[in-house]
Amino acid sequence: MTALTDPRIKLRHLQAFAAVARDHTVQQAAEGLSLTASAVSKALQELEAIVDRPLFKRTRKGLLPTAEGELLLRHVLPALSMLRDGLNLAAGRQQKTGVYQVRVGVLPTTASAVVPLALQKIQSRQERMEVKVVAGTNLQLLNLLREGELDMVVGRLPEPTLMFGLSFETLYSEPMVLVTAPSHPLARQKALSAADLPAHVLVLPPADTIIRKSVDTFLIALGVSELPRTVETLSESFARALLLGGDAVWFCPLGAVKHDIASGILVRLAIDTQSTVGAVGLSLRAETSQAEGAVLMAEAIRQQASLWRES
Repeated sequence: MTALTDPRIKLRHLQAFAAVARDHTVQQAAEGLSLTASAVSKALQELEAIVDRPLFKRTRKGLLPTAEGELLLRHVLPALSMLRDGLNLAAGRQQKTGVYQVRVGVLPTTASAVVPLALQKIQSRQERMEVKVVAGTNLQLLNLLREGELDMVVGRLPEPTLMFGLSFETLYSEPMVLVTAPSHPLARQKALSAADLPAHVLVLPPADTIIRKSVDTFLIALGVSELPRTVETLSESFARALLLGGDAVWFCPLGAVKHDIASGILVRLAIDTQSTVGAVGLSLRAETSQAEGAVLMAEAIRQQASLWRES
């Protein structure tokens, strides 16, 4: 009779492997697992010896999975998630009696468009609803979703390489826009070009985000190769404060500033950014049943996204 698994493989091997794939460093993975860095390194070495393949490669961005590591990761993450869910169910920890619990990951610059309104609506319907909202980059949030730490993620369409074990449902599409304070000199100009931007502080998404790639492609296409003064952030509140107090121009998704533009707090610059339109949607774990609270939350987000499209 053939064994279903290699008896040499222990749970600590898989947990260490998944943690390093998520954090890209042994030290951070060890802190997350409450282990020493040497213990995590040893677990990785043992796992690589078992599969007889290197599972990580060193890069400027830290430890990234090799091709063999990616193949293994596609199976390990769903397996750990299912094991965690099964243990919680068996122990009665999946959710408190009579209380819906939902964990939602949001990209900060897409959160304000639909998630708060969906939360308000669903909270008004349920007497006992506990919602945890986690902000981060697409990569961070999708890894947490895959590991079972989140029920869903609302954000821009990820790269295909980030979507193994996950599904994506488009909610709406929106462009990136350039906005300033009403007092900014560019706000009063009716004819603008990208060549006007380098003279001012430009607030951009961080370099490792999907929306930043859209911004970079847009600027390169218009011949803007150098930006002397930039600030990178995903914080809406910080970017908004920077605009209202100085000479900055913010390149961000329309959903992050739609209400500010409508109320006159910010002004959208007269530069055509239609080429930056991208899909915003709901990412879920594929082929995994959701708890009732997550189902209700996802439906509330879909309904709010429908209203957003109509507006």
